[in-house]
Amino acid sequence: MSSANDSASGTFTLLSRGDITAPDCGNVTYRGDGTASDPHEVRTVDQLQCLAVNNRTAVYEQAADIDTTGTDRWNDGGGFTPIEPPDIGLDDFAGEFHGNGYEIIGLTINRSAARYIGMFVDISDTGVLTDLTLTDASVTGLEEVGGIAYRNRGEIRNASVSGQFSAEEPGAGSIVGSNTGLIENTSATGRVSGPGSGGLVGSNTLTGVIRHSEAHVRVHGNGGLAGDSFSGEIIDSHATGRVTGSTAVGGLTGLIGDGSVIKGSYATGRVNGDKRVGGLIGSVDVNGTVTESYATGDVDGIESVGGLVGWNRGGNSCRVVRDRYCQYYRRVCWRARRIRPERNGS
Repeated sequence: MSSANDSASGTFTLLSRGDITAPDCGNVTYRGDGTASDPHEVRTVDQLQCLAVNNRTAVYEQAADIDTTGTDRWNDGGGFTPIEPPDIGLDDFAGEFHGNGYEIIGLTINRSAARYIGMFVDISDTGVLTDLTLTDASVTGLEEVGGIAYRNRGEIRNASVSGQFSAEEPGAGSIVGSNTGLIENTSATGRVSGPGSGGLVGSNTLTGVIRHSEAHVRVHGNGGLAGDSFSGEIIDSHATGRVTGSTAVGGLTGLIGDGSVIKGSYATGRVNGDKRVGGLIGSVDVNGTVTESYATGDVDGIESVGGLVGWNRGGNSCRVVRDRYCQYYRRVCWRARRIRPERNGS
């Protein structure tokens, strides 16, 4: 019996294992013509698996709950193949997928030697995903791992994800591994682990925006919501899960800088790390800005520990002087073991 290629890119190959067979996409058809007025309907796991092979720029809508629990036995145990076009050089999804509130249940991807892993490989800058629900998913990869996609450059709105997500190298997130697009009104529950990982996204960079989103995720990595955010924005969002890690560990995000903005956001989970450990942010690099934000969880660490920010390299860049809940905004707690943030009440 042959096995699947561990890479998420290149030739699209689906193989069989035991009594569970991955689909032959040449035999999978869809109702609808794939336009906005007549989208392709997705009702089965076979249709879900083959949609980018069918047409990467079409409009799809989910029309029923899809049970994907059998995918753990596809591809010699590799599971569901991340959705990507078969054409060399085209690895992104540039169409639309509307989940309509239906669930995708029990999705399994087990590619521990492969980079760029998720249900979709890459959402292009014209790609749009809405009202998508992943329930009890299990996604494992080497690097850049997400439940919905490894990378989002387009829009993900009104999505909900639960499950376990892990990577051996940076970075993992319940929604995506890397975000340079828009993530809005999304939520996640479960567990995420790996260096540079976050409860919602691994890395929020460049033009990445996370808005009105929440993570209730236990993270072993860097941030309760995002592993890091460089030049990105996190607006009106929060994280409640416990975060453990080593360096640059925060209840909301581990590290921000390069013009990154955090506004109207908070974290309530306990944070444990070694150095640069903060209730909200582990480390603020040059030109990171934080306003109208707070943290309430216990913080445990050894070096550079703060109830709000563990390490503020940016001087005046952490602009929370008169915002509510900003105790310890300037304080660096060298070799302190625990700080419980207190509310100013002003």
